[in-house]
Amino acid sequence: MLNAIKNLVSKKQEVVQIHEFISLQGAAYRVFKSHMDTVCKDEHLSALEGGLLSLLLDVPDGKRYNHIAQELAVEPPFVTELVTKLLKKKCIEVRNDPRDKRAKIILLTKNGEEITEKIRTKSQSVLAGIFQSLSKEELSTYKKILDVISASRPIG
Repeated sequence: MLNAIKNLVSKKQEVVQIHEFISLQGAAYRVFKSHMDTVCKDEHLSALEGGLLSLLLDVPDGKRYNHIAQELAVEPPFVTELVTKLLKKKCIEVRNDPRDKRAKIILLTKNGEEITEKIRTKSQSVLAGIFQSLSKEELSTYKKILDVISASRPIG
């Protein structure tokens, strides 16, 4: 009977810890999203549009729709919506993939590069403020945790 009570208490503590983790993760997401919304709003972009541009900044050959969808953890039709909006803002261009004419790649325009550099500079400043109290080891641990969580997300 004593073991059953211990197991019950242990399970309750586990549930509380999971609830606390989910709550903290949600709060952290909202903080990051709020900051990114503010940074991107200055450039008349949504946070996801800014995120898509950031994925392309250091990729001179561009990326395919499906790779962008995977990296943003969204469905491919949503990438099409983002691309349509960014084309109208003259931030990106779409070309045939030279390796596979059936596929399309998305590349930054000069305007897109300039906007993305502004976003990157502002967001690095914001992140520096958020993480200023953490040591390099703590930041490294946090990144490892995010890597593990991101790698385990369901695909499709």
